[in-house]
Amino acid sequence: TFDGLVGDTVTIALAATQRFANPALSNDGAGTYTAQAGENDGTPGSTTGTLGSTWNFSYFIGIDGDGDSTIADYGITLFYDLDPAADTDSAAMGTFDGFPLVTQRQWGGSENAGFGYLASGIPGVVTPPSFASFNPFAAGEYSFAIVSQFNQAPEVVAMNVNVEASPVPVPATLALMALGLAALGYSRRNAG
Repeated sequence: TFDGLVGDTVTIALAATQRFANPALSNDGAGTYTAQAGENDGTPGSTTGTLGSTWNFSYFIGIDGDGDSTIADYGITLFYDLDPAADTDSAAMGTFDGFPLVTQRQWGGSENAGFGYLASGIPGVVTPPSFASFNPFAAGEYSFAIVSQFNQAPEVVAMNVNVEASPVPVPATLALMALGLAALGYSRRNAG
């Protein structure tokens, strides 16, 4: 939080969460979340419907107080990263540039890095990053930040999402086949 115009207090927050019923993310309490790689439509194990990574990034901007300022008054930009390489420079990140259009006192959302408009952009609202090919199966570090240029020194809230490679599960059919082969071997051994 920081002091805004005419006694207003501005709150800026970032978080990462699981998407739908996917595994919960761990959080070290210092702005780093850990998620499992992968994608689905919100039903674990499903690959139909609108696919997205198993995690979302969420943001909130709120103004409390007696003033009449809006989010548009605070020069806010949200930076996002689709490149799994660590330490992506902010100049290479994508940005939500549309906050000057927000004439409300509270605004927030939950986005998925797999949403197509983040890679392609929306003129005047979303500028795509230099690395715009998000892969939900790629292990790596994705960075996010909200910056307000309201004060002499910018206010910054930042976080990282570390995505770990998911172990490939052994399908139940392979386990069933292994059990069947073991039973066949056992029956041959007893028959012979």
